[in-house]
Amino acid sequence: MDPITAIGFAANILSFIDYSAKVISASVDIYGSASGDSQDSRNSDVIAREMSRFAAKLQPPSNAQLAGEEKALCNLAMECEALAKRILDLLDKLKPKNRKSKSSSLVAGIKTKFYEGERRKLEEQLSNCRDQLDLQLNHLTSSKTQDRLNALITSAKDDSARIQHLQGQIEQLDQGVAIESLTPHAQTQLRLLLGVSERACDVITQHRILESLAFEEMHGRYEDVDEAHFETLRWIFGDDISYNEEDEDSAGDDADDENEGDEHEAEDEHGDEAKTLARKLLLDWISSGAGTFHISGKLGSGKSTLMKYLCDHKRTGELLRQWAGERQLVFASFFFWKPGSKKQKSLVGLTRSLLHDVLQACPDMIQKVLPNYWDQVKATPWQAQFKLPLSDKDIRRAFSRLISDPKLYTNHCFCFFIDGLDEYEGTHQEDPKTLVDLLGSWTNFAPTTVKICVSSREYNVFMNAFSKEQRIRLQDLTRSDMMRYVFDKFRHMDRKEDQMDLAEAIVKNAQGIFLWVTLVVKRIREQIENGVNLGSLHNEIDSLPKELNDLFEHMLDSLVNSDLKAAYQTFSMVLELNWHNRSLPILSYSFLNEYTQDPMFAQREDYQGQFLTREARALRIESARKQLNACGKGLVELTDATGDTGVIISHRSISEFLSSRAQKGKMERHLNDFNALDAISQLILAEMQSTDAGDIIKSSKLYYVAIEVVRWRSTAKLDNPPYSFLVALTLAWQRHENQRDYHQDGDELTVANTDGSFCIIDMLQSNPGIKRQRVNQVLRQPIYTAALAGNLDFVQWELKRNPTSIPSFNPVRLLQCMLPNYRDEMKRGLCDVIDILHSDHNVHPETASSLFLTCLYSETPDKRNYSRPGLGDENTGVTLWHHFLLRCYDADVELFTPPHNLSYELRGLGYVVEKLLEYGADPYFYMSVTNSPHLRMRLELRVGGVAQRIQLVCSPYQQEENEFMRKALYECENMSLVDLVERWGFENKTRVLELINKNMLMFEDANDQTEGNILPEKEEIQENTIAILNVDDSATLEDGKAPPTKSGSDETEIPITSSSRGDDLAEASRSGCQKLFGLSASISIGILVLSIVVALLIQWYFG
Repeated sequence: MDPITAIGFAANILSFIDYSAKVISASVDIYGSASGDSQDSRNSDVIAREMSRFAAKLQPPSNAQLAGEEKALCNLAMECEALAKRILDLLDKLKPKNRKSKSSSLVAGIKTKFYEGERRKLEEQLSNCRDQLDLQLNHLTSSKTQDRLNALITSAKDDSARIQHLQGQIEQLDQGVAIESLTPHAQTQLRLLLGVSERACDVITQHRILESLAFEEMHGRYEDVDEAHFETLRWIFGDDISYNEEDEDSAGDDADDENEGDEHEAEDEHGDEAKTLARKLLLDWISSGAGTFHISGKLGSGKSTLMKYLCDHKRTGELLRQWAGERQLVFASFFFWKPGSKKQKSLVGLTRSLLHDVLQACPDMIQKVLPNYWDQVKATPWQAQFKLPLSDKDIRRAFSRLISDPKLYTNHCFCFFIDGLDEYEGTHQEDPKTLVDLLGSWTNFAPTTVKICVSSREYNVFMNAFSKEQRIRLQDLTRSDMMRYVFDKFRHMDRKEDQMDLAEAIVKNAQGIFLWVTLVVKRIREQIENGVNLGSLHNEIDSLPKELNDLFEHMLDSLVNSDLKAAYQTFSMVLELNWHNRSLPILSYSFLNEYTQDPMFAQREDYQGQFLTREARALRIESARKQLNACGKGLVELTDATGDTGVIISHRSISEFLSSRAQKGKMERHLNDFNALDAISQLILAEMQSTDAGDIIKSSKLYYVAIEVVRWRSTAKLDNPPYSFLVALTLAWQRHENQRDYHQDGDELTVANTDGSFCIIDMLQSNPGIKRQRVNQVLRQPIYTAALAGNLDFVQWELKRNPTSIPSFNPVRLLQCMLPNYRDEMKRGLCDVIDILHSDHNVHPETASSLFLTCLYSETPDKRNYSRPGLGDENTGVTLWHHFLLRCYDADVELFTPPHNLSYELRGLGYVVEKLLEYGADPYFYMSVTNSPHLRMRLELRVGGVAQRIQLVCSPYQQEENEFMRKALYECENMSLVDLVERWGFENKTRVLELINKNMLMFEDANDQTEGNILPEKEEIQENTIAILNVDDSATLEDGKAPPTKSGSDETEIPITSSSRGDDLAEASRSGCQKLFGLSASISIGILVLSIVVALLIQWYFG
């Protein structure tokens, strides 16, 4: 057998084996599937059904009254629906008649492979039809908007001359110049109008700066602190003489009088002079004192509750106004929160929050406290919507200026309430001593103008820093509050004597720790419901540990094993989410029992699509509440601060207890292989599967956790091929996405901090050729989040699987997602993904992109206003190659702009540049930049062999951001790509420079051929033909020489003689024998392979 025939025969055998393996795999998949479909068929079924539903919505009852474009849209919808129906009919035909029969599954597997080409052809037609439908929808929407914009532009042009004339007169008025055409009265009225206009601009500037100062969690801890029980803390303002009748139980006047008498008796018995002294000390300081007042207390003694009570109470404001006198009182508060975000536990968050609240109360101070930012905002068109990037250093300087400059607060005085100093988390340079020194400097700078009330645990650094003459110890003062609280919780008891005995016993053992009281009261109330007698209750109270940690451990030890396991599972998940500053939705938590029985339950086919009705959801949530109360023992609770109920840790002390080494060891022993992050993932997926399509967007807790869980799992390396969880999550998101109205396409995105978490915001564009309209869309699909998190193995796997099923999938989006968090270990994966995008998705250097994310805009007259300053223009089209070169420039600028550090992104961009050069990017690129008076950029580049020149400008917001940015915008003149690469210092610089030289020679040769005559093209074609002959006739060549071919009239012909004919016959005879022998061998090998395949099928069928 000759080599070529052998190779062809071997290829046929491999193809047969591959085809047989696919048939067997499909048969096994179908046999094990609950629906009787293969995985590919199930994906196609989901896409076709959703497309059919969407297309049906676009078809009105009758199209007789529709216009041309609307009628065309309906026709496209009908075509999409018809194609979807054909796909569904084909899939139904492929299903086995008997799902439990292996022979039926085998037949279905063969049919699936036989009709695979037809199915893929129909899917491609449906995809094309869907693209046309998107295009038509965008065009229809954009054309109507364009008509309205044209009408507005026409109107504006008509009024422009009059506006310019009026503006000139206004400027003269503003300068005090009289205008002869206006009467003195009119001039006076216009000057008044000018004052109003200037004031309105100032208000806009103030609002923009305040909005930039604010951060989302600024008052988060304050809002989370529980309100004081209605009968507690009343002693502070002397309100505890009488019982609050409005809140009494309506059990009868006699019972009320008896209850009130018992309570007063307890109050008189246990009242002491300490509380009276503390009350006087605190109220005197509020009304007339100075310096710092310190509220100290044990863990769980109620310090935060007291601070919130003081901030909210109207008497606090009345007494502070006595201290302020004629001055304007400015009150602000901040509550440190250790489990919260970085700003909630740092000096940056403290100063930023207080500065915001002060300037919000006194907006006229903003111009003096933040003069540079004031000028920057005033110089920016008021239509531009953006947030100032206020640096931490500038904020601290501004606050120091506010405190230290007497001219700023001549008629003002400031009182700050700062809770939880012990929850402050320092840095390497700053510790709690830095914090107390800073607070002391504020009161020292302005002793009569600034005073501060703080609270903390009794740590030495705080006890030493603040005077004991202005301090109260809370655990010594809350006995009466505890009694009132316990009385209220036990008021349902029949005998008041029993109520008094239990209250006395609990308060006596509490040792001033209010959290101990609340936990014990919950436990005793449960015991009462269970019918436990009074004596046993007293024994229970006396036996409980007095220290909080001992109490927590005792409560957990009292649980049976099943409840203890559920408790530890709950704690483990809540602690994991607490670390990410998230909480577990109560509906997700309700699926814990299902997860315990089957950790993969949410991924099962028979579970998908089982939507819960409103009644079923309510029942499941109520059951979850009861389960949480039974196993949580009050250590975890439900929060509903945002209208979205979630499970959280009750108190920071509980979080510290559960995070201790000893407790973690106990949890690990009980949980065995329980993985909190995987459990969270599956529970979130279960809620998504059970929630009506589109409703997840309304649930903020579920929504953000469902997005971020992909990143968390990537960090923990939980996902491996075949990525069953991520595939199930992709399908779940797809069902929700299909209910949303963004079937637009685009290739721009940015990474945004949303609700304290990083997610990907896609800036969608409309139809090319029509002025684009910006639409924000969070890219929720796992492939994008995985790319952002660096899980490029899954990205490659998903790209090879079926990326067309991802709504609005765009490969350029995906490429952008991989760069913001680039790390060195992502290099190989990044290059592999680019190779796949190039080979399978036609991504090449001249793919359309834009100036988005480059901070640059096309220098045209209509670019006076910037809708998104700092991001760059998405309306000016450039190639992908030039887009990434401009991104390199932008990353290089930001690299030297604190607090940014984009060196890793610049490294990643280096490998993108290398890959694009490998795919033939044109290195003809020259950049000129001037920075006076504003940044301007001129580019000389080549697209499709045609040289172009582009003029660009930088966003005013970006270049005026701060002094560092202005210095970083380096000037250059005709800087070549080689010079730029040298400056950028890519990690792969040597390789990039080699490719630049190689591509430069390649393009020069191409240009030389283009400028010459057409003869070289004929020669090239001829050479290609010879090369093909060299491959096909390689068996007849000697020494690598090609046989002579007919290329023209001058070519010499080879004479044919009888001797040569004899040789040819002999050679043909030998060749025939070889082929006959080769055919026999081929048949034998083929029979052997077929026998092996049949044996495998029989083993599977009967096994």
